[in-house]
Amino acid sequence: MKSRILLTIGDYTIRATFRIVGAFVIVAIDWMHPNYGYFADGMLWYRSMHMSDWNMIPIAGWSFKYLKRGKRTSLEKFLKDYPEFKELFKIKLFNEIL
Repeated sequence: MKSRILLTIGDYTIRATFRIVGAFVIVAIDWMHPNYGYFADGMLWYRSMHMSDWNMIPIAGWSFKYLKRGKRTSLEKFLKDYPEFKELFKIKLFNEIL
């Protein structure tokens, strides 16, 4: 399984990085604006074995649209927009598929 995926959309590059930190699974989403040339913080997804779903911390303005609303989870909407990152959210940990 990959631990980092880069995706280029137009002039922007989005980077997703997967890590296990203690009892948490973390997927950090960074983005590179074409006028700046460095990666900046976009959002942070996290889950542990006692959480029923992934949660996220929005940081960049564009990340707030993935907050939970209604029945559809924010992760489903995010992965619909960025299906290339799906494998980072399907890991075997704690004897279950997260």
